[in-house]
Amino acid sequence: MTALTRTAAAPSNAIRIGYARVSTRAQDHLLQMEALAVVHYREAVEETASTRKDRPEPAATVTRMRAGDTLVI
Repeated sequence: MTALTRTAAAPSNAIRIGYARVSTRAQDHLLQMEALAVVHYREAVEETASTRKDRPEPAATVTRMRAGDTLVI
């Protein structure tokens, strides 16, 4: 066994999840998704919500995230 094998960290299954939100259906998520592409997300969540109260997507996404995952907004 080499020193590299003994000290190598276990592979991580952590993922980055991108989140883009617009207020109306007339708006487009495209610019936000292009900006999020820089972080190399594995999964994306797009939401159209006009109020602060009714945003089910972020809550559902955070609920299913595992330790080490990152939500990028």
